[in-house]
Amino acid sequence: MRASQVMTSPVVTVQPDTSIKEAARLLTERHISALPVVDEKGLVGIVSEADLLDLETNPDARAQITPMPPRTRPLPSRVEEVMSRNVLTVTEETDVGIAAQRMLEAGVKRLPVLRGQQVVGIVSRHDLLKVMAMDDGDIEERVRKALSEEGRRIGELNVTVKDGLVEISGTTDPRLLRLADVLVRSVPGVLDVRHVPQER
Repeated sequence: MRASQVMTSPVVTVQPDTSIKEAARLLTERHISALPVVDEKGLVGIVSEADLLDLETNPDARAQITPMPPRTRPLPSRVEEVMSRNVLTVTEETDVGIAAQRMLEAGVKRLPVLRGQQVVGIVSRHDLLKVMAMDDGDIEERVRKALSEEGRRIGELNVTVKDGLVEISGTTDPRLLRLADVLVRSVPGVLDVRHVPQER
């Protein structure tokens, strides 16, 4: 299954010169945790809730026993001043398993999806969890449809789904099984595929 099949699209984005106040408004109103930052050439960064919360971590001077030193530089006002510039991304063709692995390894909650340098979607942990939570009946229906559209012979294979695991039986033809495997793995919600030996 590819990132294009689970990503959220279109994506709410901001520009480098967008005000921090406007970015905060978008994050809260849209109930999202980050905004890709784009210019005329494409993706240049990402600004997250954490980036903006950093601006609120300065202690209140009124609560301090000793006076705080004066701020040496002004507070940031534009997104480009606080955004992360090294953004981990995926393409539309990236397998969702690889996307999930990258998220876990990097400790991030979402990955912008690119077509060239243009942002066409975003894959979040929530998007991946929605796929995992799909009902087995819905998955089986989609699997059967994917197989039947490929032709009568492959469409007649036996299919069962339990907890996202798809079992395929009804043939010993290795080429047919390989084709079925590729088709089934492209169906959203499928976590793995197993070939059940045909009874003699």
